[in-house]
Amino acid sequence: MKSTTTKKVLFVYEKKLSDLPPLITLIEALKLKGYSITVIVNESEDIYHCNSVNFLEWETKFKFNNKLSRAFNRLLWGKYFFRFRVPQIIKKENYDLVWVIVASSSDSLFYLNRKFNSGVNYLCSIFELYDTFPKILKRIEPLAQNASKVIVPEYNRANITRVWFNLKDTPYVLPNRPISLPELSDIKVKEKLIAFEGKKIILYQGHIQRGRSMEAICKAIDKLEGFVFVLMGKSHEEYAEELVERYKSTQHIGFFRPPYHLQFTSKAYIGIVSYGFSSLNGIFCAPNKIWEYSGYGVPMICNDIPGLLYTVGQSNSGICLDTEDEVAIFDAINTIDNNYSIFSNASKEFYESHDIIKTIDTIIS
Repeated sequence: MKSTTTKKVLFVYEKKLSDLPPLITLIEALKLKGYSITVIVNESEDIYHCNSVNFLEWETKFKFNNKLSRAFNRLLWGKYFFRFRVPQIIKKENYDLVWVIVASSSDSLFYLNRKFNSGVNYLCSIFELYDTFPKILKRIEPLAQNASKVIVPEYNRANITRVWFNLKDTPYVLPNRPISLPELSDIKVKEKLIAFEGKKIILYQGHIQRGRSMEAICKAIDKLEGFVFVLMGKSHEEYAEELVERYKSTQHIGFFRPPYHLQFTSKAYIGIVSYGFSSLNGIFCAPNKIWEYSGYGVPMICNDIPGLLYTVGQSNSGICLDTEDEVAIFDAINTIDNNYSIFSNASKEFYESHDIIKTIDTIIS
């Protein structure tokens, strides 16, 4: 018989915890409910160290050869671990709740066999649409179909996912909204901010790549006094470096590991959110950053796509426009600047509009 005191939950995940901030939110929520939490990850990090969170590393490391380690984990050990070890762990520990997390480029995770949970119900969160990766969709299908509940982060994705996987019910929608946000305290973040004293920070956080063009934004900000455009994230194909060299008001501060990036976000004046039109996953986006910006009352400038128009635009917490239109961006910055308290208050109200704990309660009930 299971204990009536402390319930136990197992999150089955393939990557690093810092790669997926919404998983940190789930952990925080279940901690508040008194669950004893175990998380399968590829390696442990210094994000969580407390009695109620236990990490099980699945990757094997050879100190003398990282390339050999990666090849061994990808080709052999990962497949074995998820197919055989995960069912053994579940059977041995008798978890009250098993939650499978499909995110990023999961690979070994898909070797979970159809009976990995021995007929006991499990939840399955799917964080991307993968519409440009049909092979991945095919591998997700049995995990989704055999789950007692499927969870996605955006309403349109829920309906698309139901059709693609021929599900009986529409997946639950759990937005990528954090439960709480940190105050500025980290020395390294404070040191970065010193360089921008006296400037209003327009912040872009995320992957910096050509598919999310920043040219018009850079040009518009170059024409404004008292603003700086800060790029925070990994630069692909040296795109950030090119922008910094070309535009005087653009700076790149590199990557901050979540959740430390939020401390810099807390000092942003306006947030930029932009996605390309190359996939349904982009058009029906579900970015963490709209909740991170709004949690600090930061107004946003976004491109005009459904995932942003019916969140940021509809709540008046920002302006949706063509992010290739330099004039429109220039005007939007001035509009927000001249009506800052209105946009900032609307942004904060948007954040407060969703009770994430209540949604999680409904999912796990």
